[in-house]
Amino acid sequence: MLSLLASIQLTVAGVAWGAGVTAHGAGFLLGGWMSNNSVPGWGGTPLATSYMLKYDMDKQQWTNVTGPPDNTPRAEGVMVYIPNSDSGMLVHFGGVTVDNTNGSFQAAPMEKINLYDIKSGKWYQQTASGQVPPTRRRFCAGAAWAADQSSYNM
Repeated sequence: MLSLLASIQLTVAGVAWGAGVTAHGAGFLLGGWMSNNSVPGWGGTPLATSYMLKYDMDKQQWTNVTGPPDNTPRAEGVMVYIPNSDSGMLVHFGGVTVDNTNGSFQAAPMEKINLYDIKSGKWYQQTASGQVPPTRRRFCAGAAWAADQSSYNM
């Protein structure tokens, strides 16, 4: 158990360009790069992660949450919170996806949206339609919604 906690702490300290957001007293970080620029003594090629870390601010405790349904390593995207469902949802999109077998990466299509239901801990995927923006990396995003929460804009 101690070695597992040590590796989670190393991952938290060594991930750069992950998608992060806070909601309901917790911080969430999805994906990100581990490399010689983010982890002291790193000796390999950059490695993207495919999981999400959750930090409970009241308990001061880290949890490793499985990543989106495709379990693809990713980095440089964004994540926002929306008050949909019982405890809200996290919405992730953009950035890059990575093939960790050879280190190649490609832009993540902006129409492919990963959704995480905070209460159930389940991931969903949604495809956007209409005028979807071109691919983006290392960008910022925000969310706004109607007073009755009938629609959301990002």
